[in-house]
Amino acid sequence: MWHALVWALVALFALPWTLLCLAAHWLLTGPDWSVGGVQHWMAWLEQWQIPVWLAAWLPMDAVTALKTWLTALGPWIEQTLGLAPAPAGWLVPLLWMVWGLGALVLVLFGMAGSVLVAALRRRPAPPVPA
Repeated sequence: MWHALVWALVALFALPWTLLCLAAHWLLTGPDWSVGGVQHWMAWLEQWQIPVWLAAWLPMDAVTALKTWLTALGPWIEQTLGLAPAPAGWLVPLLWMVWGLGALVLVLFGMAGSVLVAALRRRPAPPVPA
């Protein structure tokens, strides 16, 4: 049972890590940053829809706040990506390499937790009184 708890914690940390990297991937590859700038970003953002299965779980205020935040983030992303030529060409693979390193660290923590659980379960038996 303790091993399952350790790996459930690893999965609990891996899920937001993966979702964060996936969101960054979508931001880098979704709109074409070299074409239209902020106007293209706004058009892409307007057509973007929350999946139906997820919309049932999210309050509408959270979705509105997310879109507002992304609207404000657009000019900063455009400026940042404008500093490097063809950023999606090297940023996307770099993003997934960083994700892989983070996932590897989480797996190593899970393995260390399992080893710790196994070590704590193998305590020496108390001496039997004669």
